[in-house]
Amino acid sequence: MNETTVDKIFSFKQLDNGWCYGEGITITDEIIEKAIRLEARARLVGFSETDAFPGLNGEISVALYFQTHYFEFTFDVNGTVVFVHEDNQITVMYDSLVFETALRKVESLRKYNIYSHSVTKSRFYHYPKNNFLLKRQHRKISPYGFYQNPTRTILRPKA
Repeated sequence: MNETTVDKIFSFKQLDNGWCYGEGITITDEIIEKAIRLEARARLVGFSETDAFPGLNGEISVALYFQTHYFEFTFDVNGTVVFVHEDNQITVMYDSLVFETALRKVESLRKYNIYSHSVTKSRFYHYPKNNFLLKRQHRKISPYGFYQNPTRTILRPKA
């Protein structure tokens, strides 16, 4: 049976004091609940590859993966959420957040997922308000050496 990330997070309830060779403290229900909520939000915005890891000081790290991007949210016992974004194993961003801000941060990561499907030199954007997909072409250099403006073309109504 393939264990899901949520199952893995729930299993952290079973970790008693000293769970890692005599080190490691019990993880609180509050941290487990927050980690599950964040992982569920990540799934809603399109992340299909997630994982979770317990920490020795009672924290939980939830990891989100997309291509070369790695996003980690670590829920500390003091109530803060440490956010790390790495691209090709290089740290791009490091921030300390409160839980509600961390949920909004997951929403903002949507751009790395279902809203940024690259097709040759174009990107597709979905605008929920008008329910259309728009194609936006990248800037191109004309034969005369100056940039042409990006164009937008309505492709089709979203079904």
